[in-house]
Amino acid sequence: MKSFNTKLLIISIILAGIAAYLGYSYLKEIEEASMAEPKLIKIIVAAQNIPGRTKIDSSMIKEIEINEESYLLSSIQDRSEIIGMFTKEEILEGELIPRQRLIQENTEELSLRIKEGKRAISISMSEMSGVGDLIIPGDYVDVYVTLDEYIIDRKTNQTIYPHITKLLLQNIKVLAISKEMLKKEEQRAEIPSKYSVTLAVDSSEGEKLVQAEDLGRIKLALRPLKDKDTHNTPGAIRSDIVPDKGKLIIQK
Repeated sequence: MKSFNTKLLIISIILAGIAAYLGYSYLKEIEEASMAEPKLIKIIVAAQNIPGRTKIDSSMIKEIEINEESYLLSSIQDRSEIIGMFTKEEILEGELIPRQRLIQENTEELSLRIKEGKRAISISMSEMSGVGDLIIPGDYVDVYVTLDEYIIDRKTNQTIYPHITKLLLQNIKVLAISKEMLKKEEQRAEIPSKYSVTLAVDSSEGEKLVQAEDLGRIKLALRPLKDKDTHNTPGAIRSDIVPDKGKLIIQK
């Protein structure tokens, strides 16, 4: 009996030793795992707050290192696919840059095709005033305005402004045309008699353009490709076109 009890004691001691060893090994593995350096990867994030509708340049993005296990969201990781794109909405500093939050520069959205300092203003055109329907977005035009004779009659005097045509604006970019450009003769009947042409102008040019459309009649002249020259003209009145020869003055 005594021999049996001795064997049980020895077995218990052995089992306890095994359990202690296994427990020690497990704890050591946990400790070693916690002390191991995490695997880092480089990702691209916003280097600053980037407002919406902003063209991204290289200074607006940066690379940072993060733990690979914490990288869950998908985003663009090629700088060339980010630089030159526009933001749809504000991207905060440190945020990832998903593709769905960016817009290409050649997008159909008009606001992204207006250069800084310019505004888009639409004017009413027809085939005759709009260079025979041959203007397309991206062309550059000059704007002419024709004003009828205008008389200001006061008690003491009368001021007469002559019928005049004036070169109003020059080298103005066409942003959009509110119709499909149909140039084939058999399709001419489908072009509307009136449509709008949207021009890129600065604030001062915009004032003149709106005033000219309100007071007179506007015509566009298509400029040659790469022609940037401008001319200062006084405007043309009747006497510049038709001489005074044969003019009669009848006294009342």
